[in-house]
Amino acid sequence: VTAMAGAVAAFYGNFTVAHVDAGNVKAADHPLPADFHRRIVAVPAQLNFARTIPARSALVQVDGVPSSKVWDIATHGVSAASDIIVAHMRELAATQPPPAAPREASPPPPERSSPESGKPSSKQPSEASPGVASAVVKPAGPAPVAASGGGGGGGAVRRAELVIVLTVYGRMTLDRQMDMVRVNSALKGRRVDIVAFQNGAHVDVNQNMTRWQKAETWGGNDVVVTFVKSSVETGYYGRFLAPFLVDVEDYAYFWVFDDDVIFGDRYLANCMRVIDTGNLAVR
Repeated sequence: VTAMAGAVAAFYGNFTVAHVDAGNVKAADHPLPADFHRRIVAVPAQLNFARTIPARSALVQVDGVPSSKVWDIATHGVSAASDIIVAHMRELAATQPPPAAPREASPPPPERSSPESGKPSSKQPSEASPGVASAVVKPAGPAPVAASGGGGGGGAVRRAELVIVLTVYGRMTLDRQMDMVRVNSALKGRRVDIVAFQNGAHVDVNQNMTRWQKAETWGGNDVVVTFVKSSVETGYYGRFLAPFLVDVEDYAYFWVFDDDVIFGDRYLANCMRVIDTGNLAVR
């Protein structure tokens, strides 16, 4: 669903779409939901990467995708996809004007005063709806404070530049994903918020989260970790509300990961580079 939504948004926004695992439809006559979504993504994608010969044939012969937009990574390997995407980005960069500079960070909003006391009021989270059991666990102690724009004094709102949502569902992969985030080069010099969103009670990660919410775990990087735990099965959708818990800069980058996504130490930086050149890749 998320890949389909991203591809449709990219189409309307005139972004380039690179589609990994394209054409892998198990039943063309009666497709599964995932097959249906995959076929929709293939339509606006300029780069379709098929990992089997039958998948490549299905794209061209069944879905009508021009063969010039289809690459067979079964023969050339997954690394070939990265080379093709980079080459495509360079071709676009040579024919398009440079991207606009990022907008300057907006100043923190003014504090509002309570009509009863005249003192600044703090916004409290609303109570959960009846029958909904949920909890938001923030790190112990005050969050680090950083002033935007290089000036300002104490009390400024800390605004994240990178927001990473990790899904906790049925796999015990949280520690491995946190480790992969921890070593990513994009964290250095940036304010980062990580939201671990647990949907249901299929695994117990409370002890794991205790470790990751300690500042010393992150090697001096400015990282705040929040744990959101909901006993309600929200399906695909609940995790996409998680970023609303975070104060962010206007130019912030967002990632939402399934619990089976494994990536390297430059993955976040490479994603940012692709986005900054006006392109979008979905899987």
